[in-house]
Amino acid sequence: MFHHQDTLQRLNENLPLGEKLASVHSAIKEQFPFIDRIAVAIYDPKTDLLKTYVHSSEGDNPLKHYQAKLADSTSLHEIIKQRKPRVVNDLSIFADSSKPHAKGIQQKGYASSYTLPMFLNDNFFGFVFFNSMQKDAFTESALYYFDIIGHLISLLIINEQTTVRTLLATVKTAHDMTHYRDSETGAHIDRMSRYSRLIAVHIAENHNLDDEYIENVFLFSPLHDIGKIAITDSILLKEGKLSEEE
Repeated sequence: MFHHQDTLQRLNENLPLGEKLASVHSAIKEQFPFIDRIAVAIYDPKTDLLKTYVHSSEGDNPLKHYQAKLADSTSLHEIIKQRKPRVVNDLSIFADSSKPHAKGIQQKGYASSYTLPMFLNDNFFGFVFFNSMQKDAFTESALYYFDIIGHLISLLIINEQTTVRTLLATVKTAHDMTHYRDSETGAHIDRMSRYSRLIAVHIAENHNLDDEYIENVFLFSPLHDIGKIAITDSILLKEGKLSEEE
């Protein structure tokens, strides 16, 4: 009998999602040293935006604080339609693409990729990307393992998103209660979320904010006026100026 060192032990710890992804990447490289980048983008169906979320990249991240309309990417749409991972063993086929994300990947020297679509309760919610500096890196024998690894990462993201959505559902219920007392609340919350994200993206470089942090600003900004629940109608709905006591 002996104790084995769990290569993914850090997944049990209370760590940011980006650090957990980096731990998975480190473990993968023990068996597949050609994997130079893992990245996750999540989808916002309200705006049709695909947004960079977390990554583990060797060297500079080729895509950060980036978002693009999913409707503008025919190749990514096809992955969702087929509901199957896509393997590109020579990324030079996108050399003439005008899309910023394709250019960014090319300029960093990535030569091949594996892209897995993520679904939650049959609804598309993002992609997991694996990139290598080597052409023809994703062989048939390796793809079996990348299917498993890709779904493991997808489950990590689902766990994080489920926790967030459960909390946000609770917050939404609380805000729905205030909606009947303040007709501006619903639209105001949505505007605040999107303005907050714009501000976070704008100041990200100066304050070293990563995409995971920016997404959390977007998700949790509805909490900014939760205190309205505790304000009496006589104050919250008062048309004139508030008194010193109020």
